[in-house]
Amino acid sequence: MAAFSSSSSTKSSFLFSLGVAATIVVLLSQKMRFWSGDGLYLWPSYKFALGASITAALAGIVLAKASSERVKLEPWGFLVVLAVLFLSDWLTKPYNLLQGPSIRGEILLFAALSFYLMRRNLAPLLSIAWILTAILLFISFHQLASGRLLFSDDHAVFQYRLELLKRNFPSIPFYEPRWNGGIDARDFFATGALNFFFLLSPLIYSFPTEKIYNLLVTLMFFFGAPALVYAAARSAEMSRLASSLAATLAITGNLLWYRWAFQYGTVGFLTSLSLVPLNLVLVSRALSDTKELSLKQAVTLGVTFSLMLMWSPSGLVFVPAILWGLIKIRTVLRKRYVLKLALFLLLFNVPWIVMFWSVSNVAKFVTHGGPVYTQMALLERDEQHKFDKASKLDRLSLHKSLEIVRENAVSWNPILFLLSLPGLYFLRRTLGKLLSITAVWLVIVGAGIAPINPRLEFERMFVVLAFMFSLPCGAIIARLLTQTKDHLMPRLQSALASLAAGFLLAGVLSGASVILNRTLVQYAFARPEVWGLCEAAPQFASKGRLLFSGFVLHELSDGHLAPLVNYCGDTEMMASSHVHNVWRYKQIVPAFFMSRIESGGVEEYLDLYNVESVAAHEKFWHDYFTARPEMYSPVWKGEKFEIFKRLNFSGSYVHEGQADSLSVTSNEIKFIARTPNIVLKYNYLPFVTASHCKVAAKEVAPLIDFIELTECPIGEEISVHSVSPLKRLQLEL
Repeated sequence: MAAFSSSSSTKSSFLFSLGVAATIVVLLSQKMRFWSGDGLYLWPSYKFALGASITAALAGIVLAKASSERVKLEPWGFLVVLAVLFLSDWLTKPYNLLQGPSIRGEILLFAALSFYLMRRNLAPLLSIAWILTAILLFISFHQLASGRLLFSDDHAVFQYRLELLKRNFPSIPFYEPRWNGGIDARDFFATGALNFFFLLSPLIYSFPTEKIYNLLVTLMFFFGAPALVYAAARSAEMSRLASSLAATLAITGNLLWYRWAFQYGTVGFLTSLSLVPLNLVLVSRALSDTKELSLKQAVTLGVTFSLMLMWSPSGLVFVPAILWGLIKIRTVLRKRYVLKLALFLLLFNVPWIVMFWSVSNVAKFVTHGGPVYTQMALLERDEQHKFDKASKLDRLSLHKSLEIVRENAVSWNPILFLLSLPGLYFLRRTLGKLLSITAVWLVIVGAGIAPINPRLEFERMFVVLAFMFSLPCGAIIARLLTQTKDHLMPRLQSALASLAAGFLLAGVLSGASVILNRTLVQYAFARPEVWGLCEAAPQFASKGRLLFSGFVLHELSDGHLAPLVNYCGDTEMMASSHVHNVWRYKQIVPAFFMSRIESGGVEEYLDLYNVESVAAHEKFWHDYFTARPEMYSPVWKGEKFEIFKRLNFSGSYVHEGQADSLSVTSNEIKFIARTPNIVLKYNYLPFVTASHCKVAAKEVAPLIDFIELTECPIGEEISVHSVSPLKRLQLEL
C-alpha cells in the first residue's frame, strides 16, 4: 500500500484522496467548528470549503495525468481528514454514536493501545475483538434488564408473533379470534418474523416466549450478527484480524443500528440485515470472472439468501447484483453450481413468496404499514385516499435527500464514511465493484426514494449501508495496523492508523453505553403494569372481552398491546390497534356509534362485541366511564390504565341462536351448537370455515359483518377456523 514518498504518483494520489475525503466531510457537516459547537469555524464558508476540497481532488487528477500515472484512493488523505474531524465539533453533534467531548479521551486511549500493538507486531491480538465485544454487550444488556422483559415498541409485537408461530407453524396465515373480534394473522412474512423463528426455533420451542425472549434477541444481535459478518469477511478471503474488526464494527459502528434493534424492535429486519454482507460476498463470487463458487458456498448462499428474503424489502439491496448478473448471464450460468443454485432459489422461494405476497398483502403492508383486519382497512380508506392524492414529485428534493444523508451520517462512526472508500478500492475486483454500486444504490433508495413515501421506511437502507461498509472498513484498518512499519515515515503513519483503530474500539464502549440506556436512544422493559393487567384481565373479562378505549400506541411500557392475549391467559381483547399499523389517531369505537354517544351508541357497540370491561387511559374516556356509575364500576388501576367493569353486561358471544361451552385459542373458536343457525360475535373474513356448518357473512352494523353459521348439527362440537394456506391462496387468486 502506498504511503508518503517523493514520487509524483503518490503525491497525486494523496492529494486526490485528501480532496475526496474533505469533500465528503464538508458535504456532511456544512459548517464545522474547532473542538465544540461554540468554537472557531474551521473554514470561512461552506462554498469556500467545498470549492477548496474539490479543487484539491482535481489537482490530484491533473498531477497524476501529467506524470502518466493512475490516480488511486489511498487511506492517508482520508486519515488526515479523520484527524481534523477528531479536533472538530463533529463528535459533539446530537445523536452521534461517539458522543464528545469526553469520548476523545477514550479514542486517544485506544489509539495509544493500538500504536503499542502495531509497534510490537501484536495487532493480530485484536482478532478476538469481536468476541470480547459481543460478551461485553451481552453482559451490559442483561445487567440492565435484571430479569425484566424487553418490551420497547415492536419488541412487544414480535413476542406476540413468535408465540403465534410457535403455536401454529406451518399452518400460517390463519384466523386469530382473540384480538378485535377476529383478525387475519398474516404479517409474519412482511415483518420478517420467520427468519428469526427458523434460526432460533430450538430455544423458542423449549421455553416460554416471555422467559426466553431477552436471550433470543441478545444471542442474535450480539453473537449471531457479528458471527455472520465475520463469516462474510472470511469468505471474502480477508484475514482473521480484518474479519474481527469488520464484525466488531458491524454492531458498534452505527447508533441507528441500536435504535432499530432495541428501541424500535424491528427484529426481522435486523436478522435479514445480518445476512446481507455474507450474501453479497457469495453473490460476488458467482459474478466473478476468476473465482468459482464451491458447493459449500452455493448451499450456504441458497440457505442464507432464502432466510434473508423473509424480510421482503431486503431483496431491494440486490437489485444492482441482479442487473449485473443479467448483463453477464452467459458467463454466470457457465459456472458450476450457479444454475442449480438459481433453480433452488426459484423453486424454494417463489411458491411461498407468491402465497404470502397474495395472502399477507405484503404490498399494502410495505406501502401503508397495515392495517391487518378488514374493519380498520375500510375505516381508513378515505383518509388514505387523501394521502395518496398528494403529488409524489412534490416530495422529491435534493436538499431533503442531502439532509437525510447528513442525519444518518452523524450516527455513524466516522471511519465508516471515511475509510470505506479506500477500503473498497483495496478490495477491488468483483467484490469491491459490487459493494460500490450497491452502496450508490442504497444511497439513492435511502435518500432519494424514501421521501416519496415515508411509510416505506427506506431510510433503513443507511443501516444496511453501514453494516455493509464494515467489510471494506475492517479490511483497510487491518491492513494499516499490520503494514505501516515498512514506510518512510512509520511513526506518523502509525499514529494515523492507530487513530482509526482508536475510533473503532471507542465505538465498542459507546455501544455499551447505548445498551446501558445512557444515551439519547432509549429502550424500555415491561413495567409492573403489564403483569398487573395480565392478572386483572382474566378476572374482570372472564365472560367477555376487555376493550382498550380511545387510541393506544405506546402507552403500555412504551410498547404495543399485542402480546397481552398470550400473557393474560388467552383473554380476548379489543383496541384501535394492538400493533403499529395505524399512522394517525384512530378511535376504537367506529364513527357510526360515536355519533350517537349521548343516546347509548357506545354501549350498543360494547354489547355488539360482548365487551365485559373497558380499560381507559385518556381523560375523555376516563371521565366518560366515571360519569356513569350506574353502568361502569372501577375495579383496577395501573400506572396509566384503569379498568372499569360493565355492570349491565349480558355475557354472550352468540349474537343470534344458541350455543354453549365456547372457547378460543390463537387460531380457533370451539362451541357446542344448540340451534342449527347461529351468529357469533366474531368478525367474518372470507377464508373462515367451520366443521359441520355452512359459513356466511351477517351484517350487524355498518362495516361490521359477523360469522353466520347455518345447518349446524345440534349437540356436536363445532370448530371455526381458517382454511388451509393453500386453499387461501386459491381464494386470493
